[in-house]
Amino acid sequence: MFGLHILSNSKSITLQTIITLATQYNVQIIIKVMNAKELVKTWFKKWEEGDFLNLPISESFKHTSPYGSITGKRAYIDLVKAHKPRFLGHRFKLHDELYENQKACVRYTAIKEDFILDVSEWYFIKNNQIEEIMAYYNIEGEIKEELKLTMPNN
Repeated sequence: MFGLHILSNSKSITLQTIITLATQYNVQIIIKVMNAKELVKTWFKKWEEGDFLNLPISESFKHTSPYGSITGKRAYIDLVKAHKPRFLGHRFKLHDELYENQKACVRYTAIKEDFILDVSEWYFIKNNQIEEIMAYYNIEGEIKEELKLTMPNN
């Protein structure tokens, strides 16, 4: 008996292809589907390990933050590659976590040396992958003047 472990984030291998191969070679199929909590935990683990090439994100992944939006897995990975020192080396302290079938929300602190950032993120899940993340945080001095709150005149 032997095992075959297949991880695929692409649409090039379908379940039907796997079933056909398993039947042809008379092997047992065990399929692991991650729920929202497992996907989010994997997301954080991959970041802490520096394994950004294997994030559980879809090909059409979209990330939105105060810096803007980026769409597409390839574009996101290319952005991280171009700015590795800024993206890698963080550890994460998770404070609050809410999970449903196809979405999650996590409030956490990202820590790297003397840099600390408090973040809240919404994760949207589709086809066993993270399809979209909406990140919310403030960085001192980068809030647009027209967005700052002021006290109304009495």
